[in-house]
Amino acid sequence: MSDIAELYSSHIANLLLEKQNRQPYFVTTTFCHSERFSPRSFQDAVWYVLGRYDHLYRHLTSKLMNNFSKKSYLHPMTFDFLDIPHTRASRELNFYDPVTPHVHSIYLVHEDTLDRFETLRNDGFLVILDHPALSAVRTIDARLIQASSLTNVVSYAAKLLNNREAVRLAGDAPLFTQYPKARFERTSKGIKWDERSL
Repeated sequence: MSDIAELYSSHIANLLLEKQNRQPYFVTTTFCHSERFSPRSFQDAVWYVLGRYDHLYRHLTSKLMNNFSKKSYLHPMTFDFLDIPHTRASRELNFYDPVTPHVHSIYLVHEDTLDRFETLRNDGFLVILDHPALSAVRTIDARLIQASSLTNVVSYAAKLLNNREAVRLAGDAPLFTQYPKARFERTSKGIKWDERSL
């Protein structure tokens, strides 16, 4: 396991010890290109997915509780790693013919929202996938994480961070993000490639 994955795995394990009211899930979210946007580079594709994922997280959180904007302590804690197909099978990845990245996440779901999250999961997250504002979200898959498999799950999720070419080509577009955002991040930082501005 890489040092990066080991660092995140240790941090998440410690959080679960401190916050025993959280249930861990491995969540994979895939996306499709918008008809209004075709990425010109790997960096463009990363910014596009980050914008779509931000919308997805806010909508999903709104389905877990009432008045979600006032209850950040109940929001899922997430560790979100971008990935592209075939990163495990091949070291020779084609970043010059950009595909749409997907996101592997570790979700720590609060026990007070667990029933609603399980309802969404058992229904295949259809209420989210069918939302017209989230048409770029193709699939959401969530699986419970057993304590014994946490290290392997994080290692799998974080594997693109170990690809130097991916990090170089992403430029200022991060290959990792985390939720919930601090208040200053929610109010001061915009996401590039917002469909509303295209």
